[in-house]
Amino acid sequence: MGGALSSFVASSAVLAILAAPPAGAPVDPPQGPDAPAASDTSVGRLSSGGTDNGALELGLGSAALAIGLGLVVAGSFDLKRGLDRKRQCDADPFTSSCTIDAPGLVFASVGLAWGFSIPALVGGGLLLRRGARIHRDHRQFHRLASQAHLSLWFDGRRRGNGGVNLRLRF
Repeated sequence: MGGALSSFVASSAVLAILAAPPAGAPVDPPQGPDAPAASDTSVGRLSSGGTDNGALELGLGSAALAIGLGLVVAGSFDLKRGLDRKRQCDADPFTSSCTIDAPGLVFASVGLAWGFSIPALVGGGLLLRRGARIHRDHRQFHRLASQAHLSLWFDGRRRGNGGVNLRLRF
């Protein structure tokens, strides 16, 4: 089992090195729905004009991370139980606990728990990142909106219609 894990780690490292772009290569700008557009970098875009504070994304991200960590902990306890059961079954393979709850089944449950924890942890991290970006945009929008704004206006259809608007938010 240790040899398979070390070969997996080594092959992952080799793939990461081979897939990396060469040093000094141009980096493409980020793509996708979260990538900032060159023309639309205004404050309040992510927070929908200051109405969304990112609480939903932060809450769901926290819950997904808690589920992922719970699966890692459950898998770790099952791994310890599986190793103990394997030692017990190596000593006496004909006990009823070795046939009903075989060590291979316990190790399969470890693999499933750890396998399902990976998407939960990655998804939770991405949701937390998005929630933090939305919350930062929300705070910045309201910080800018709480200042004084002075604007001049005039109506070209009627003569003499015009004025000054002063808006204070605090």
